[in-house]
Amino acid sequence: MRSLSHIQIRCRISLENNNNAGALLMYQMTQPLRSAAALTPGKLATVYDDRSTTWLELRGRTAILADAIRRLGVSAGDRTAILALNSDRYLEYLYAS
Repeated sequence: MRSLSHIQIRCRISLENNNNAGALLMYQMTQPLRSAAALTPGKLATVYDDRSTTWLELRGRTAILADAIRRLGVSAGDRTAILALNSDRYLEYLYAS
């Protein structure tokens, strides 16, 4: 099983007035996170209790956690698991693993 940040998801898109209708679009699982951080960096991504995180902060925290996971020896294709309470931090773990 690949780590979530390396899974490529195939999405069928139809392009109007184009001969390439139904072309496959490939992107990584973290692409929505990167796009949100680039387009709306200051908007709220998560709110949990009295803690709020913007998209840019979420992207930064996710990158730091992903780097720490890699330094522990986890690489693409390795299986990982999470045992955590429900919180906004779970989303960071999801994107980082």
